[in-house]
Amino acid sequence: SGTLSTVAVTLMDVYEPDAPQLVPINLACKALFPWLFPNYCLGRGLLDIAINHLMNNAAQEFGVCLFPGGRCPRSPLEWDVAGRHLTSLASMAPAWFAMRMLIELGFGFRGVRNGAKEHLAADMAEEEVKGDKLVLEEAARVEATLAAGCSITDRLVISDLAKTFPPSRMSRRPAKASHAVRGISIRVPEG
Repeated sequence: SGTLSTVAVTLMDVYEPDAPQLVPINLACKALFPWLFPNYCLGRGLLDIAINHLMNNAAQEFGVCLFPGGRCPRSPLEWDVAGRHLTSLASMAPAWFAMRMLIELGFGFRGVRNGAKEHLAADMAEEEVKGDKLVLEEAARVEATLAAGCSITDRLVISDLAKTFPPSRMSRRPAKASHAVRGISIRVPEG
């Protein structure tokens, strides 16, 4: 979002003289993006610092000052260069970080998250009941191989493989084990 918003505003700056209908949109984006996207503040601030540096070099090299007001060279931390973006970044980054931590801990979102988990669990249970035709055929082949005794031509036989991770102790939510793999059966013949 930061790269995209920075590129969008920069392109609107470039095309404003040719398309005057972009002016209100560009002004709205420049007003909203610093308060919505801390990463926009970082990207736009770095871009403005780079532009300021190049214009300062041009002023020193050729003696032509292109800044409004004719003040050359300008500090990169001035309000018009990167100061406003750094101020927005410093004020919004902690707010966004706090909001992200609240989301991560599930504050205010438990009902939504539990509903999504129940829906996902129902879908997974339905999928397990149906099963994939090829998966069921492979499991039957492995069971038949194991019942008959592993043949010499089989290089690898895995039957009903499962991997379960223990419950996390870091979460405030009730601890539940996580199943990564359930009931995988494969047979790899020689060759």
